[in-house]
Amino acid sequence: MGNGKKKERPLASLGQKRLVLETPLGPMEARAEAGALVYLGFGATEPLGTEENGEDLGGLEPFKSLKAWLGAYFDGVEPVSKVPISLRGTAFQKTVWGELLKVPFGVATTYGDLGRAVFGALGRKNQSARAIGQAVGRNPLAIMVPCHRVLAASGQLGGYSAGLENKKALLEIEGLGYRP
Repeated sequence: MGNGKKKERPLASLGQKRLVLETPLGPMEARAEAGALVYLGFGATEPLGTEENGEDLGGLEPFKSLKAWLGAYFDGVEPVSKVPISLRGTAFQKTVWGELLKVPFGVATTYGDLGRAVFGALGRKNQSARAIGQAVGRNPLAIMVPCHRVLAASGQLGGYSAGLENKKALLEIEGLGYRP
């Protein structure tokens, strides 16, 4: 009989590859599946540059393109290299993330403006600030899907799942130094 707990499947059984990259803001974990990046997040703690079996993944796609993209980004330059991505979420979340992808490097937006764009794209007049905030907070591709560029209407930072210090640093990299 089972103990009621779900058994976690290792990444390899999901067809995912995992790479940890060192960045100026600390380690970031990247996961790819079927040649596309599916996750990029702060705070990884595993060994850098290898998967569980010790395979060197840094030269494989999409990790190779991601390293170039992050290198340009952290140099304060808008990345031009393309990294294949696969966004996984609800249709609503994908709409929010799609609108985030339209926010240019070095430009900030507000949750209200993002909400109007999302609900306009959906052909709806009503908007829920909470739904927008939750979808932004569930963004699986930190930096690449630029949720750090979203501010409160008052100009305050709002939230950021990787911490407000990281959000401030990302805004500074893009020339949007945050001034409370």
